Amino acid sequence: MVLLFDINLTPPQEQDDAGRDLDLDFSPHTPEHAAQLGHVPEEEHQEQEHDAEPEQILEEEQEHGVQRHHKDIPESYKFAAYIALKALGNDRPVVKADKEIVAQLLGISLRSVEKTWKKAIDQEDRNEVLDFSNKRKGRCGRKRRELNLDERVPKVPLNKRGTLRALARSLDVPFSTLQRRLAWGDLRRHTNSLKPYLSLENRLRRLLYCISMIDEPSITDAKLIFKMMGNIMHMDEKWFDMTKRNRTYYLTPEEPDPVRTIHNHNNIGKVMFLTLVARPRFDAQGNMTFDGKVGIWAFVVEDVAKYNSKYQTKGDLMLKNLNVTRDVMREYLCEKVIPAIVEVWPDDGDVGTIWIQQDNARTHVPPDDPIFQAAVKASGLDIRLTFQPPNSPDVNVLDLCFFSSIQSLAFESAPNTLKELIESVEQAYDAYDVNTLAKVYVTLQSVLVQIMKNQGGNTYKIIHMGKDKLIKEGNLPDTLEVDSELYEETLKLIEEYENQLKEEEETKIKVAQAKKTSKRKGRFQLIVDDDTIIAAKEYSTWLKDPSSIIRPSRRVKTKLDLIRETQIGEFEAAIQPRIEEEKPKQEKRKGKQPLIEKEKPKEKKRIKRSKL
Repeated sequence: MVLLFDINLTPPQEQDDAGRDLDLDFSPHTPEHAAQLGHVPEEEHQEQEHDAEPEQILEEEQEHGVQRHHKDIPESYKFAAYIALKALGNDRPVVKADKEIVAQLLGISLRSVEKTWKKAIDQEDRNEVLDFSNKRKGRCGRKRRELNLDERVPKVPLNKRGTLRALARSLDVPFSTLQRRLAWGDLRRHTNSLKPYLSLENRLRRLLYCISMIDEPSITDAKLIFKMMGNIMHMDEKWFDMTKRNRTYYLTPEEPDPVRTIHNHNNIGKVMFLTLVARPRFDAQGNMTFDGKVGIWAFVVEDVAKYNSKYQTKGDLMLKNLNVTRDVMREYLCEKVIPAIVEVWPDDGDVGTIWIQQDNARTHVPPDDPIFQAAVKASGLDIRLTFQPPNSPDVNVLDLCFFSSIQSLAFESAPNTLKELIESVEQAYDAYDVNTLAKVYVTLQSVLVQIMKNQGGNTYKIIHMGKDKLIKEGNLPDTLEVDSELYEETLKLIEEYENQLKEEEETKIKVAQAKKTSKRKGRFQLIVDDDTIIAAKEYSTWLKDPSSIIRPSRRVKTKLDLIRETQIGEFEAAIQPRIEEEKPKQEKRKGKQPLIEKEKPKEKKRIKRSKL
């Protein structure tokens, strides 16, 4: 018997007329494909006769060592049974004969078809999505071994759980067990990066920066928000490399592994760039009016090759990295940055003050530099420099995520020379998505909130806001709200930090004054008063009994000097009798010795040699 039926058929939607197109016409006009209840093929008839003797089958299976296992019905079979019953019962209720036909077609038991149909009807009544999956998954099999990882893992030092094998040795657990627990979610992998150390003054400066970024008019209102930051530009420098020592590629199984070679990994080409960005601007209809990309400039200089080599010929122009100093930074600011701002800055009426935020590098130009101020005055704009809090790269959008994106885009071009590297970085900068740059400023505001919650620290996690989804919906906020309680707590914390710094400064002043009054004259010496100097090691003894150490002399000798004097005195007292005995003998010897005049050496005559 041949049955044309696709068990993998999936209906496009669940409707009452689903399955009308399915050909389940079992009328007698197709006798060769008909399925009649009274007709059983020869093979099926033999199977039924074989099933009539279950005891004989069981004995045969026991003799041959065969184990009978219950087979789970695939999900596709259950779905096919549901579609078939839905088609058969389109104009009438489904009866038992219909279920028997479907069970015979699919080769499964009638009970399985009945359970599948009942489950589907119940799910439809509850307006649920049809689900015929097996519920045994995750609920059967051998029970997990109790390892108590929540209690044991935190007790292992961090340096002994840098890898799964090291953690397995520390816990005395098989490596494969920890691999499974990692896949199940009992363990998590964490990549730890070094963060800048923050002093109390650094924390105070970070909190003051966060408060300064809150919109002042909103402080009087019940709803606090951040500033738009439209007039604040972020400037920073970064080294861009041609490639990395370790790269990740995706290959086909038959594709050979790529080979990259270099004479010395320290000779990988790199160029430092100066980057300046601002926040993009959009109109009421969402059209971009300013992309926020002011410019990017490489610190390179063209030089003439002095020697012939395989890379260039003598006299050719070549690019060389420029040694960045304060004079170079001033030159770039006056000749490149300020003209670029004048060229691209949007003229929307009230320009106001334009702030350039930079970090605290020594090469950066101070805000009161006269040459910079003269260049700004000539531009006609009010441009000012400001420093961000020290040890705080997370408050600069370039260090926050912009530079990493540009570097990854530059790697896609695979440059081989400095010129190609500069071109690839500039192309990546121009191709950077404006919406992504707008998202970075929203991320910066969320970072400021986390800094205030962390009391000025940097041990926080950047929250996930789903900004891509908000951009598609057109609901990405320009500014984030600040909790009023968090604002008040931050102000109190700032006052507390300021008081602690004042106490520390007063303590330092007292210590400095004490050092001045003590006037240490030498190593391990301490002045007690104007006429007494004592060794630092003997100071405690002097406090108990000053007469035991102080001598009439102005400077008190150390213990080592006193011991030496004592030993010398004892030695002289011991040999004094012998000295007295030897004195007469020495005098007699001196009297007997005749006075012998030593002959003077003869002077050699100097012979003048004539000059030939």
